[in-house]
Amino acid sequence: PCYAVKAGMRVTRSLEDLINCRGVILGEEDYDWESTLNAAVNFFLSHPLARLIVPNTDSHFLTRTGAVRMAPGALAQLLVYVLAQCGMKLEPVFLGKPYQPIFRHLHTTLERRAARQLRPDRVLLIGDSLEADIRGGNAFGYRTALVLTGVTDIDATLRSNIRPTLIFAVLAAC
Repeated sequence: PCYAVKAGMRVTRSLEDLINCRGVILGEEDYDWESTLNAAVNFFLSHPLARLIVPNTDSHFLTRTGAVRMAPGALAQLLVYVLAQCGMKLEPVFLGKPYQPIFRHLHTTLERRAARQLRPDRVLLIGDSLEADIRGGNAFGYRTALVLTGVTDIDATLRSNIRPTLIFAVLAAC
């Protein structure tokens, strides 16, 4: 939602105000899922042209304690599924990885900071998600490195057809 505010949009977190909105942005903050997702389903059923904006496709992430938390991508999938069961097709607008607009923005920022053009194949993108980081980086032409400290472990990497250029394993502390 902070990006929407920066873009000049009026943002509300009040479910009572949802009826006056033109869309829903899924965030990663703590909130009452049941009330919020039920309100979103009913909002989209009554506003079929409204947009569902999702920051990224990640289904989950790990907290600092190692617990798994659901991410906006999973919540978007749930909304799409429930709305389909109600006879409505909803296509979320994804702003983050692995979609190319975020990588174009990143590359432009890198070039501006370097004060020169950079060939994508000379950039190493490091990430912990095969689906978001590595897939998107590969598609943009970056070299990619997967770190096995986040959402992807070695078993998932071996089963996937997404291939990073490099893989960094976690070493035990001495």
